[in-house]
Amino acid sequence: MSDRAVIYTRISNDPEGRELGVQRQEDDCRALADRLGMTVVRVFTDNDVSASTISKKSRPQYAAMLAALDAGEADVIIAYSNSRLTRRPAEWIGLIERANAGKLRIQTVASGSHDLTTADGRAVALTIAAWDAAEAERTSERARRAKAQAATEGLWRGGRRPFGYDSDGMTIREDEATLIRQATRDVLAGRSLRTIAKEWAGAGVLGTSGANHEATRIRRILLRPRNAGLLEARGEVVGKAAWPAIVTEDEWRALVAAMNNPARKSTPGPERRWLGSGIYKCGECGATVYVSGSRGRPYYTCSASKGHPMRHQPTVDMAVIAVIHEYLNDPRIVDRLRPIEAESESADDRSRAEQLRARLAVVESDYYDGNLTGRQLREATERIAGELTKIADREAARLSGSAFADLLSVPDPAAFFDASTLDRRRAIVDTLLEVTIHRGRRGRPPGWRPGEPYADLESVQIRPRGGTDDE
Repeated sequence: MSDRAVIYTRISNDPEGRELGVQRQEDDCRALADRLGMTVVRVFTDNDVSASTISKKSRPQYAAMLAALDAGEADVIIAYSNSRLTRRPAEWIGLIERANAGKLRIQTVASGSHDLTTADGRAVALTIAAWDAAEAERTSERARRAKAQAATEGLWRGGRRPFGYDSDGMTIREDEATLIRQATRDVLAGRSLRTIAKEWAGAGVLGTSGANHEATRIRRILLRPRNAGLLEARGEVVGKAAWPAIVTEDEWRALVAAMNNPARKSTPGPERRWLGSGIYKCGECGATVYVSGSRGRPYYTCSASKGHPMRHQPTVDMAVIAVIHEYLNDPRIVDRLRPIEAESESADDRSRAEQLRARLAVVESDYYDGNLTGRQLREATERIAGELTKIADREAARLSGSAFADLLSVPDPAAFFDASTLDRRRAIVDTLLEVTIHRGRRGRPPGWRPGEPYADLESVQIRPRGGTDDE
């Protein structure tokens, strides 16, 4: 009976996800098994995962292989080389313990075989593992030094091509940059990331890895400091970068404030299908409403209690749209959508924000020099961060109107509203109106006929956001 073997393959870096390296390893390992007369019972593969001592990533297939060996499924491990199996001396010790408990042997295509039940075999294996680990650590040290120097100079530190830039990380790729600029404006206008992702997918826009853009991926792209020409280190902005910006720093900081606002749901669960779901409010408790219904009759229903008021969705939406049409023809109301022309205020806020960030750096330096306690650092940091948040919120308010520039530039804003996508119409409604559904009078309205839906519109309050009924 031939020896039973498992094959383990691994590659540290596979940015394109094509698994060509691990497939070649498996082919060579199978050829070795044939030459040795062994039967391959299973293949375990960890793709795009490092096995060095400095890596924090788990290797699930390596753990599964050990479990199979412990269960007696095989007697031999076949790998392309020692370094493909592991670079960690501690893991070699684990293999030695298994060999001492049974008949485990290791065969490699490039590094020969190891009999871990003998002193010489164990010494050779551990020596090779120690040198593999040292080489991996030296490689990491060189990479860290190179990245640290690049960070000091504000240069790109390498890696996969960032979306919006060429492979040098420094040159703007205009077709992708245009998408980032438009998505930034759209999010500030209240559009959902999910809708933007659908539009990108429909246009055939792919990420730098060749994958489609999902909402979470677009969120990460838009939140990058790199878009504003800023350098990031350990999750913090540390200064200006050498590459050009795609959006202004004000736009980026306003976007960060908007997307980190707890009131915003960037992934709101099921996609919105109705004009007022999640926007209109229940007059009983203040909760938002959603749409429910049976027999094809949708109703706006309180999300907190089914005992609260509910109204026929098409009737309420038609009333809201009628008010929107009226407002979009009223210059006083449309002015709410215009960018706030306060360049002096914006410049003052930018200057103040720079002073606060400089102050934060001084506070941190004082703490590391022992001049501040941890409590004092925390209090100062919270105070400065709070003021920076207020500045970002003001800038978001100033910039949000610019996202409606196309609506304000057309001769018939009401017709533009009707032709817009649902999320754009929802954003306009949410910006202009407060819609509240109150409890209505009992009974059917005058003229009602059996089988017809109805809604007591007198109990649906529609008013300008932040205004009064007679504004």
